[in-house]
Amino acid sequence: MPASAAYAIGTSHTVCQDYARAVGERALLSDGCSGSPDTDIGARLLVCAALQDPTLDGGLPARAAQTARGWATSQGLAVPDHTPGCLDATLLLAWQDGDHLRALVSGDGAVVLRYRCGKIACHPIEHGPTPPYPIYHHQPARRARLATPPAPILFSAPVAEVDLLAVLSDGVFTFTGPHGAIPADEIAAELLAVRAPVGDFFTRRLRRFRTRTCTDRGWQHSDDLSIAGVAA
Repeated sequence: MPASAAYAIGTSHTVCQDYARAVGERALLSDGCSGSPDTDIGARLLVCAALQDPTLDGGLPARAAQTARGWATSQGLAVPDHTPGCLDATLLLAWQDGDHLRALVSGDGAVVLRYRCGKIACHPIEHGPTPPYPIYHHQPARRARLATPPAPILFSAPVAEVDLLAVLSDGVFTFTGPHGAIPADEIAAELLAVRAPVGDFFTRRLRRFRTRTCTDRGWQHSDDLSIAGVAA
């Protein structure tokens, strides 16, 4: 059950506000909001807080946000109750649980499944301009303005049918080419074209995808892109 994660800056950014890590048998990513301050730092804090939590369940994003908030405020970073702050960021996880691959999404992005028959299924998760970030669990005033409650979304797939599961940040929706927008499912299929899921396989795959596939086809992504996943 190898896990891997990778991230890359988008063409419209000067600082990458995505962060992704794989530790042990879990892989995580966080996508910081471009319109909020210091979310490149907040995304890292959120991922590190989630990695310290031993319990993989629907309450993890809220617990990670609370831990990350303590770290951020101790360093003088802003996490206000009513206005944007450094923890305005998503949290997406992937892991293997026995005979199932699972994903948890708090915010927006996509979950992608690679079936053993070769089929790729991309499930986009979109909430409009204001995703339900994990930090909203601790900000009642901001939570009240959401169209969608901040409850995380859980995915599960049997390893008998699926050999690779990945979560992607919403940068997957920002690819363009010479003839316009590139569908997210086409990008997802390229990113999950992993031949040998060993070591840092998504680091290798993302590097090859950006330096060869995107260069050859004239594709680019304006937003930061991150991917994290597990292979059965």
